[in-house]
Amino acid sequence: MRIVLADRINCSQKYGPNIPVRIRVLNRKLHFISGHESFLAIFKGSRDLTTAPASILVLENAFGSPASARHVFERDNTGVSSQPLEGSNDLEPHNRVFAITHRSLHGHLQGIGLKELAARFLYFLEAELSALDIGPDEWTAIPDFYDLLKKSIFKASTTALCGPTLFELNPDLTDDFWEFDTHIAKLFKNLPRWMIPRSFAVRDKMKASITKWHLYAGERFDPDDEALQKLEWEELFGTRLMRTRQTDFAGVDGLNEDAIAASDLGMIWG
Repeated sequence: MRIVLADRINCSQKYGPNIPVRIRVLNRKLHFISGHESFLAIFKGSRDLTTAPASILVLENAFGSPASARHVFERDNTGVSSQPLEGSNDLEPHNRVFAITHRSLHGHLQGIGLKELAARFLYFLEAELSALDIGPDEWTAIPDFYDLLKKSIFKASTTALCGPTLFELNPDLTDDFWEFDTHIAKLFKNLPRWMIPRSFAVRDKMKASITKWHLYAGERFDPDDEALQKLEWEELFGTRLMRTRQTDFAGVDGLNEDAIAASDLGMIWG
């Protein structure tokens, strides 16, 4: 392990006496920051900072984005605003992956998009609860109420977000997801596959299910159908948000289906 002090002149101007420390652990560089002045400086300059290293770490370790797609995120230091950050790489608009992601989330998770998503969630949650084998005239023993509730809420919320086709193609998705959730802490630790084979296996199965859904829905969705394009929700991709993500990510140079599936796994989990 190697500890490196950051540049004292720049840091003293930005952070005061609490100088950040860069810690190298194996092949990772971590930064230790202390003092309220440092955190205030970070929050005030948040638009000039990048989350790319953390995003790459999470996408690769937790959600299985392939190393071959890493350069797509590493080259994008342009920020999330409509105008690239000053001094950043000269990227074409369709390759500004962080700005594209921010724009779709910000654009479709507010206003009519958010209202539609909330209404769909309540509708599907009612359907899930109504389908439970619980009679109105007698007591029903439920061994694990939390397990029942979390599975019902997950299916309702994910159907509202992604549409029913994802579950029709993958009937075991709910059980697979909650097993994946129990393994994600191990995946975050960046352990090799041979040490946690089951963690990798369930993650790979989740990605395969999402890829199957992407291909099936993509083959059947007609992008030239104006009436379909105007809908906030349809059964193949669900929300306009997920449909837009497919279109946007397909246009990013170097982003393959495996990486897109990993990104959507993170979207569903997060």
